[in-house]
Amino acid sequence: MLTARNFLAALERGHAVVSTLFAFDTANLPAFPVFTGRGGLPLGAAGGTGDLLMVPDPETFRVLPWVPATGWILSDLYLPDGAPVPIAPRYIYRRALEDLRRKGFGSMVGLEVEFYVMKLEDARLRPEQSGQPPDPPLVTLLSHGFQHLAEQKIDEMQPILETLRENLEALGLPIRSLETEWGPSQCEVTFEPETGLAPADDMLLFRSAVKQICRRHGCHATFMCWPAVKNVYASGWHLHQCCIRWRAARTRS
Repeated sequence: MLTARNFLAALERGHAVVSTLFAFDTANLPAFPVFTGRGGLPLGAAGGTGDLLMVPDPETFRVLPWVPATGWILSDLYLPDGAPVPIAPRYIYRRALEDLRRKGFGSMVGLEVEFYVMKLEDARLRPEQSGQPPDPPLVTLLSHGFQHLAEQKIDEMQPILETLRENLEALGLPIRSLETEWGPSQCEVTFEPETGLAPADDMLLFRSAVKQICRRHGCHATFMCWPAVKNVYASGWHLHQCCIRWRAARTRS
């Protein structure tokens, strides 16, 4: 999080970030010997926990509706010598799109994302519960499951679904539908199809936004494939994708 003044400077000169962010696993534990040589990562000059440079992408800038005077933006990552970070997911995706373009194709993707939203009863924030990984939060259901798309279940989830819809649409995300899934307290959101980097960028913002909005309203959202909660079912991420053949524009002689 940067102050507005320093954010403007970062737009012009970039902002340093430690390369060890690539070395953590999902529990935020180092998975590579980060303080030795290249740090176990193919990052060349940024090995041994050296800094990378974040260059913000202005096209991704959004104002967060649920946080006063706060914006959100994605950045591209570069090595100290100016070369792109080869293992940065956004760079890998952009390179794949460029390969498609050279073959005369574009990519179109529609997202269909399942997740759980439950009532947060105890965040488990006592010191003895803050190990690594910390104790999971204590939650209860917002609705029973096993009645796929039942109107009654949608109505039980409506207060938090409406809060999500209002904020997600205010972000400009192309939300198509919000619905209940088969599992208890399980939801699904579908997106309008998008091209280029937009589906990946929007998915990242969507997941982060849902977690933040739910927490501010006394709920806990999880996108885990199979949360360790009794009687829940697996959540999936359906990635509908196709290649589009670009036609060269015709000009009149």
